[in-house]
Amino acid sequence: MRVLAVAERFVPAPGGSEISLHAVLRRLALAGHDTAIYTRPKPHLGEPWLERIEVAAFEADAFSAEIARRRPDRILTQMDWSHLCGPIAVAAGIPVCFFSCVGDLCGHFDGIVFNSRWNAETLTAAYPFLLGKARHLLHPLIEPDRVRAQAPAPSHVAMVNPIRAKGGHLFSRLVAANPDIPFLAVRGWYAPEEDGVALDLPNLSLLPTLSDMRRFYASARIVLVPSLFPEAFGRVAREAVLNGLPVIASTRGGLIDATWGAAIHLDPEDDAAWNATLRRLWQDEAAAEVLAARARAAAVTFDAGADFAAFLDFLFALRPQGDYLRDFDGFHNLEWLSPVRTSHGA
Repeated sequence: MRVLAVAERFVPAPGGSEISLHAVLRRLALAGHDTAIYTRPKPHLGEPWLERIEVAAFEADAFSAEIARRRPDRILTQMDWSHLCGPIAVAAGIPVCFFSCVGDLCGHFDGIVFNSRWNAETLTAAYPFLLGKARHLLHPLIEPDRVRAQAPAPSHVAMVNPIRAKGGHLFSRLVAANPDIPFLAVRGWYAPEEDGVALDLPNLSLLPTLSDMRRFYASARIVLVPSLFPEAFGRVAREAVLNGLPVIASTRGGLIDATWGAAIHLDPEDDAAWNATLRRLWQDEAAAEVLAARARAAAVTFDAGADFAAFLDFLFALRPQGDYLRDFDGFHNLEWLSPVRTSHGA
């Protein structure tokens, strides 16, 4: 099967959506399928199993020519360029598989892949036309060995991507309220300072964006995922559970799916509850170990191979549906990003 993915942003990138698409393409290549990605130029090391078709901007004529050249059997797409490539692909009779990564949607696709049960239920309730589409649930295909710390030295309360949408302001307040606890944060989508998140605090260590997260998880004693916006999934929460770490996560979106329920979930606007829970887990090793044991037990159930096999069956069976929302441009959660990012389309 010849597979062409279309995504404006791709790895190397700090976002879980880009990493997840890369994982799908890698597994397709390992299964013997021809894979390519139509994306923006970005410095990368190169991978022999993946052809990168790099363009400065999406242009309909150029994409049509690429379809004619490659003659793909399936188009996989997500986020920004989905509403641009979808009409061209369906007009060419190529089945389009759309990945809803951030609770988003577009109008031209034949099958939709949700990354959490919450995402599937929320979008289907809001957009009944989805009931006429092929639908599949696929959690991100995380490979445990690529995220599990090799030499754990747990010492910090840790968070990834402390921007406003991810709960960066709450994280900053927790750091300031607990000067006796060492905190660690990794930069992600953009500088948290754009959102006015204060990170210049004496008990906070700040790391740049990491391509290998094992270093981060090796230092984490407790992982915080205090997202304000409704995470469609929450890759960091799943990776932390796969590391057997105690996790305190938001109640919003699909985070309970991401943690398998093996975390403490709190309202991200209840500072008192977060502070009390954090201090209890930091001071009471037995309580933290109970939560860590739940994480380890949940991690044993993870089988990315079986998840991929089910997705591959779905992809093979996908056929043109012939019914599309022609005036629907799609959407995603830009309103949660900083004003700078919103004005520039993220």
